[in-house]
Amino acid sequence: MSKSLKAVEVPTTSQAQPLLADYLDPEELAKELRRTRRTVDRWDRMGIGPPRHLLGNRVLYKRSDVIAWLETLKERKVGRPRGRKQ
Repeated sequence: MSKSLKAVEVPTTSQAQPLLADYLDPEELAKELRRTRRTVDRWDRMGIGPPRHLLGNRVLYKRSDVIAWLETLKERKVGRPRGRKQ
């Protein structure tokens, strides 16, 4: 029995986008946000950072999730109070 095979168009190297192109590792996230890796790790431990995804033992952050998280920070106006200490 012979089954007919359909031709599948495989993208060439110049057309293919890396599978994890929309994800950042903690070091890349820290660089993008102009923070230290230690700060990103602290946010993660405290549960106040962007949602993370695990791929095996690798922590990754989806770029769209980071953008949504930043938007929520704008809405909540999180940050230190300005002005003099009392």
